[in-house]
Amino acid sequence: NMEEILSFYVNVEVKLLPAKQQSGNKRTYKRILSTLCHQIISVLNLYLLNREDRVCHVVMKVKLNLQSGESKDLLNILYGNFLTKRPKEKSDLEFCRAYILYQKWKTIRKPDDWEKMDEVMYNLHERTPDSIKSSPILKQILLPQNNSILDTLTHISEKHLIISEEYFKYIKSNKLHEDNIIASGIDDIEIQDDDIISDLV
Repeated sequence: NMEEILSFYVNVEVKLLPAKQQSGNKRTYKRILSTLCHQIISVLNLYLLNREDRVCHVVMKVKLNLQSGESKDLLNILYGNFLTKRPKEKSDLEFCRAYILYQKWKTIRKPDDWEKMDEVMYNLHERTPDSIKSSPILKQILLPQNNSILDTLTHISEKHLIISEEYFKYIKSNKLHEDNIIASGIDDIEIQDDDIISDLV
C-alpha cells in the first residue's frame, strides 16, 4: 500500500530531524526545515499522483512526537501548507480530513491559537460547527458515540486519534477512493515559514 509506505517514510524523516539539526544558527535551521518540507510534499504528490485525498491520508497517519521541538516545528510547517489554502473540493469527506488534521495541528500549537484556527478552518471550508451536526456523514465520523466513561476521557485527550479511526473505518466500509479529488501540482507548492503560519492562525 503506497499510503502506508509513504507514511513510514515521513515518520522516519520526522524522527531523524533532530539529528540533522547540527547548527545552532536559526537561519540554517529554517533552511533545513524548508528543504525537508518541500522534499516531503514533492514526494507525496509525485507518488500519489497529486491525489489530495491520499496525500491527506498520509499526513493524517504521521505520528506526533510532542517531546521533540524539531519534529513539532516540521509538522507545524507541513500542516500550515496543507491547511491554510482554500480547497477546490468542498465535500463532507474533504472537510472531515481537514477537521482531523486541524485537531492534530492544535496539539502542537498554544491553546490561545485554537479559536483563531477554528475560525480559519470554518471560513476556508465554508462550514460552521452546526454543519457537523446537520450532516449524517460528518456526525458519524466527527461525533462518534462513546460507550463508557473511559471512552469519553480518551475522546477528550486524543480526539484526533478517535476521529481518524472513524474516518478510515467509514472509507473502508464504503469502499470510497474519491478519484475525482486532485491536488494542485508540485510547482504550485509554496513553503511558508513558521512566522507566516503564526500570522495566518
